[in-house]
Amino acid sequence: MRFGLTLMAAAVAAAAGFIAPDAQADDIFTDCNGEKMRAATDMPASFSCVEMHRQQLTLGNFAPHIRTIRDAATDPGLLALYDPEAEEAVVKAFQTWAGFRGTLGWRNVTIILHSPEFQAPVKAFASADTDTMHHECVINVYLSEIEKAPPADVHSNFLFTMAHEAFHCVQAWNWSASYAHHSTTTKWWVEGSADFMASTVFPNTATSALIYQDFDKNSESVPLTQMSYETGVFFTWLWGKDPALFWSMLDGLPSGADSGDEQAQQASLRKTVGEERFQEFAQDYVDGNIIDPHGKPLGVHPVFTSTVVYSDTGDREFLTQPFTVMRRVVRFERGQYMTATKAAKPPLFAARPLESTGGWGPFPDQISPGCEGDESFVVASMPVENDRTQFTLSGINMSPCPKTCLVQADEIEQCLVGRWKVDPSMHMSLMTIYMTGEMRDLTLGGDIFVTFNKEGTVFVEFSNFFFSGITENAGMDIKIMVEVDGTDQGIWSASGDRMAWCPKALGVQFKSTVTLPDMSPVTQPFQGYMQNAQYEYTCDGDVAWMTFPTDDVDFDPRWRLHRVQ
Repeated sequence: MRFGLTLMAAAVAAAAGFIAPDAQADDIFTDCNGEKMRAATDMPASFSCVEMHRQQLTLGNFAPHIRTIRDAATDPGLLALYDPEAEEAVVKAFQTWAGFRGTLGWRNVTIILHSPEFQAPVKAFASADTDTMHHECVINVYLSEIEKAPPADVHSNFLFTMAHEAFHCVQAWNWSASYAHHSTTTKWWVEGSADFMASTVFPNTATSALIYQDFDKNSESVPLTQMSYETGVFFTWLWGKDPALFWSMLDGLPSGADSGDEQAQQASLRKTVGEERFQEFAQDYVDGNIIDPHGKPLGVHPVFTSTVVYSDTGDREFLTQPFTVMRRVVRFERGQYMTATKAAKPPLFAARPLESTGGWGPFPDQISPGCEGDESFVVASMPVENDRTQFTLSGINMSPCPKTCLVQADEIEQCLVGRWKVDPSMHMSLMTIYMTGEMRDLTLGGDIFVTFNKEGTVFVEFSNFFFSGITENAGMDIKIMVEVDGTDQGIWSASGDRMAWCPKALGVQFKSTVTLPDMSPVTQPFQGYMQNAQYEYTCDGDVAWMTFPTDDVDFDPRWRLHRVQ
């Protein structure tokens, strides 16, 4: 009966081109004491193999065999915890993966259980070799290394390791042209995908958790294609999105002479996974929203290396490199900010409030932490193109909070006392400064009044005031509409050519609406117009001028006021 099964298996394997011409006539396995086997393993010269057992599988159109061997000098009692579980772990892995993808090809496997007394030549739990015998994969299991783990982890590490090494066999059989140049430049997918596929069969281990910590530490500075085992985090996420993406990624890897070229590998990822998918990965990773194949959170904890702080108007640069996960906490302190993102191309850049998960979207164009605290956001990006790796976020503090009121209560310039109407066209000199780029098609309407009382109070009143215009950013026309209503109350003083005011009550309501092509308008409200500030002024009967000095005199905002009463 065994002879008949062997002939049947040999016919199937030969039809697939999987039987090497040097295989023994009476056995589909390589002679475990022969020179070819010794060249493929770490057996000492004294090793004399003893086959413990074998079995045959039916996987689609293939009928591979799996056997387990040991050194004749090894006490079988030392292997009692691992045999026959080593073989059964590989069988379970192969059956699971064949269920995932019926088109996979399979060959034979020899498992060598090295005695716990045998010192491994490498510091690894196991290794898989397919280079010497192309019809057969040899898995060396170094029990001396496995038993160094804490006792509670030995069994789970052993099963996980068997599945991990078994997938290396599958890689070599099914993606041989990509796997053939297996080196440091391909470890990111060779080791990472093997770790992930092992997790589809057996739960992640304590060792896996330590590896994921490496991803947390390195992913912001080390590209995905320069990592190793820790890329199992990415492959777990990819599978969770769509298993077809995982297989497409492996199928699309460069082969032959290009298989070890990092640029070629990155190009294949851009093509098979897609740029926007990497942005989704960055967001889910930051949110801790990666679930393993057994339905449990993966347990990654992204490290935030810095906080970007806006305490006044300014620009902040965000730099990264392709295939790294850029993440920052961005904090706005005391005030009311308008923001704008500048980049050569619109970056794949998303933000969400710090204290929540999900809800990612474009960075808010208005942020109002007020004068009592601050407001923080998380931003995340995983660019895969060089021209998306650098961008600037501008934060313009429209209404800084007062620190020390500048008003001198006894200094009142009598010529300013009264009610004034602000020339609307002059008000545009302030608004255009806060817009990104040049504005065109400007329109405005409504009224602005300022009332200086001799008791030292001041009121700024907006009555149906609005302005709108179009600005260009990254090749897109962006329409901006700002509507302002309400009255702010404060205190003021003036003497010579200097005046100051400070807010006491903020009642002005701003509403800005930003409309991008083919997108719904985004409306953001914020409150308050008056701020703690000093002005230069001139007063000439029924006309007065107020100028707000800045570092750039060419853009000093200047208003003309006409006396009403």
